[in-house]
Amino acid sequence: MNINKIKENLRTKILGMELIYNESVESTNKLLFKLAEKGLEDGTVLISDEQTGGKGRSGRSWYSPGGVNLYLSVLLHPEVSPQNSAVFTFIASLALVKTLDDLNINSQIKWPNDLLINTKKVAGVLTEMKNEGNNLNFIIIGIGLNINLSIESIRENLADISNSVTSLSIERKSFLDREEVAVNLIGYLDDYYLQFKSEGINSIVAEWSNRWGKLNEKISVKVDNKIISGIVRKVDNYGFLYIEDDKGNLEKIIAGDIQS
Repeated sequence: MNINKIKENLRTKILGMELIYNESVESTNKLLFKLAEKGLEDGTVLISDEQTGGKGRSGRSWYSPGGVNLYLSVLLHPEVSPQNSAVFTFIASLALVKTLDDLNINSQIKWPNDLLINTKKVAGVLTEMKNEGNNLNFIIIGIGLNINLSIESIRENLADISNSVTSLSIERKSFLDREEVAVNLIGYLDDYYLQFKSEGINSIVAEWSNRWGKLNEKISVKVDNKIISGIVRKVDNYGFLYIEDDKGNLEKIIAGDIQS
């Protein structure tokens, strides 16, 4: 990956003023977390060509081969309580959606942290933070985006889930410039971070909810080994879902996997 091309084309106000690049890391989140503990500026971005131990939500692995995708982590020092950290997952999802819109690719957000194309996963978001009680020291947004991952690679390395994974090149039927995608994604992350700083959490949650498009629709969510079904009535500033069952009871869902 040509990191200088990314640096030369960035037009951001906060993100990417410091841009770190590694050919291979275990995890961009893990490395940036270690570096952040030693002190780094707000908006520092770390990119790697490959991850040997990429991870997603709930400790799941994220297939991260070199030369084809984008693995990126962003360090932020926002003035927000740890309880409201879910807004940064929403910021990342919205930035990804905008990036794909520019490529004329229609994508769908899957609560809480995935991006889909025609029901197939193309990107994931993992936010991690360091806090002391109600004081947030920093938060890291990690993004894995399948750009030029081939069908053959998916079938060979992700056989058990190959029917639920895709990449931008598969959908576009052509290879994409990874550096250009990275520049656009960082730019939109910067836009939404600035929006958060000027307008607050509510505007981000409202835009995310609108783009998600599931409000007042019936969904099913797997929580542990239980399936909860009902009408989505609200997504709050903590990122929690509120589902109304057929008896009119409102249930708060903190974490789970949407089934439909």
